[in-house]
Amino acid sequence: MAHHELHEPLCEIVGPAYVADSDFAVWAYARDASAYPARPPGIVVRPDTTEEVSAIVKLANVHEIPIVPRGGGTQYGGWPPGDPGRSICIDMTRMRRLLEVNELNSTVTVEAGITGAELEERLLRRGLYAHTTFSPPDSVTVGGALCGVFGGGGAKFATLASNWPTIVGVKAVLPNGDIVETGSRTNKHAKMFFRAAVGPDLTGLFIGSYGIFGIVTEVTQELSA
Repeated sequence: MAHHELHEPLCEIVGPAYVADSDFAVWAYARDASAYPARPPGIVVRPDTTEEVSAIVKLANVHEIPIVPRGGGTQYGGWPPGDPGRSICIDMTRMRRLLEVNELNSTVTVEAGITGAELEERLLRRGLYAHTTFSPPDSVTVGGALCGVFGGGGAKFATLASNWPTIVGVKAVLPNGDIVETGSRTNKHAKMFFRAAVGPDLTGLFIGSYGIFGIVTEVTQELSA
């Protein structure tokens, strides 16, 4: 079988076990939970770190190949067209670590691929809770919820159906591959404790954006009482 044109360099970035371009693999990523037409990517890659996501994005830029990031695949808006048969699907679900629980600042920082159910279950072991109202909680990822309808969604979702008011900041990979952080952690001497600590609220650019401004790899949000 002929491999995707970037199969080898992508294997060098994440390891061959986390790159797939067989028909079986790409068709498994061809659609979301909607009834819209399937659009299979050309290759699927599963990074483990923000730096790997950055390297993938930079590689795709050099070769002018579209990227489609994916969380749990549960949205109902239809799968982005990209370049069917050629685009790179970045599956974020390997990145599911709970990075920090800061009880002093009442925040939790996680990687974007963790599901709402997994986050809540791990926090409950400590007697804590985060506002993750998205459903189904065992498949919707924190990053997918933040970037999709439950992250923003306008006035109709600016209630208990949304978790956007609790988002403190993110780490994201921009379309050119640069890595940025928003919120108070833009100050290298500060912890992530406040959303708009320096300049404009850049965190808001990523909430409800469906990934058009970058790929969110880490999320910090408030703990709930």
